[in-house]
Amino acid sequence: MMPKQPFINSLSNAFVGIVETIKTERNFRIHLFFGTITLAISFILKLHPIELIVIVITIGLVLALEMINTAIETLSDEVDLNYNKSIKKVKDASAGAVLIFSIFAVIVGVLIFIPKLINLI
Repeated sequence: MMPKQPFINSLSNAFVGIVETIKTERNFRIHLFFGTITLAISFILKLHPIELIVIVITIGLVLALEMINTAIETLSDEVDLNYNKSIKKVKDASAGAVLIFSIFAVIVGVLIFIPKLINLI
């Protein structure tokens, strides 16, 4: 078992993981782009604080799920680079989890933003 590292090292490793994911994962960058646009629109439309909290949590969960998916896929590739039916199932399931939550994130956005946009008309 590895010895526990100081908290600052754990934090540093986490930031390295985030930066590495941004650099190497196209889907994460896509989610990050749309999350940033969504946050900008949230401030432009002056969302109620509760609505803003829901948007921020939703964006955070999409990004976190995408990173978990990346970790699962990376680890799976280390286990076996050849086609493996079980590993394919694991990778497809983790990608599916991101897709499901992303669809619900869009639904959350529509439910919050459409009434605001209608009120502007």
